[in-house]
Amino acid sequence: MDQDNLIIVSEPCPYLPGKTATAEVLQTSKGLDHYEELIPQGWRRSGSILYRYRCEGCFRCIPIRIPASQIDGGKRLSRLLNLNSDLSLNLLPSRFNLEHFRLYEKYIRARHPETEFSDEVGYRDMIDSPLTAITEYRDTGGKLCGAGIVDVLPMGLSSVYFIFDPDEGRRSLGYYSVYLESALALSMGKTYYYMGFWVPGAPKMDYKADFQPFHLAVGRGSSPWMEFHDKTHALDWLSTSSQR
Repeated sequence: MDQDNLIIVSEPCPYLPGKTATAEVLQTSKGLDHYEELIPQGWRRSGSILYRYRCEGCFRCIPIRIPASQIDGGKRLSRLLNLNSDLSLNLLPSRFNLEHFRLYEKYIRARHPETEFSDEVGYRDMIDSPLTAITEYRDTGGKLCGAGIVDVLPMGLSSVYFIFDPDEGRRSLGYYSVYLESALALSMGKTYYYMGFWVPGAPKMDYKADFQPFHLAVGRGSSPWMEFHDKTHALDWLSTSSQR
């Protein structure tokens, strides 16, 4: 990794209201052969940049992944399957699609009106990578209900972003996509589904520990990933660890 091109950026925290985030940002090759090895170090990819948060006194952005073959859906999955029995999932090459972009605009306006990244240039940059593919969710009438941006990595799929039609909120497509994309990873011979950061207590990020079991990159040395079986277990471990 070329540390000479590393820059430090301060911005309002995207996860915790009223907080300031400090990020390390690195312009890099969009191919990035070793990206999967960087995920447990807190790095995420967006277009042609890598970034990770390095906020003084805060360690709440924790890389999280799901072992695709072990995810336990239980009653929630049964309910979601019933709600979405009319949907089909397609995996598509990553290229600009006007219908997808219009859905992205609609989603951002409804769910994240504070964001600055609803423009076409930002969207194109997010999908412009040889690592990236698109997951598409359509109903039997052909309506586009949701779409995911995922990076296809040697050991897993990494979720970059997921959007859905706000008019289809009853479907809980954000949750549903985790189950389906984990199953997709497994069908592709992958082991893990990477979900980005778990941010305990953050309204838009805390849900990621609802999928069990899950791994958090909180270990040290050559084995950073640790398995947890529920959110309480993870929070207890984090609390104990911070007191050492």
